[in-house]
Amino acid sequence: MAANNIELERGEGVATVTIARPEKHNALTSEMWNGLRAAFETVAADGSVRVVVLRGAGGRAFCVGADIGEFEQTRADKTRAVAYAEFVHG
Repeated sequence: MAANNIELERGEGVATVTIARPEKHNALTSEMWNGLRAAFETVAADGSVRVVVLRGAGGRAFCVGADIGEFEQTRADKTRAVAYAEFVHG
């Protein structure tokens, strides 16, 4: 499974979730947060998975955090900032 720069691989009890946007040091966009949620929901529903490895692609950074390029849209005012925080923490 690969969606929104989030890759999920499973095998022999191990699931590996990779944040795959190395050109931006794996900065998370809103779409990627959705992809992470979907990946972890998939893993949670798979009773054969015993361990999850979370990694960042590219070898330069695990994940620098949120993509600040979206801040103008996602945090433009208090209402949107609160909604974004609730979304991310979900």
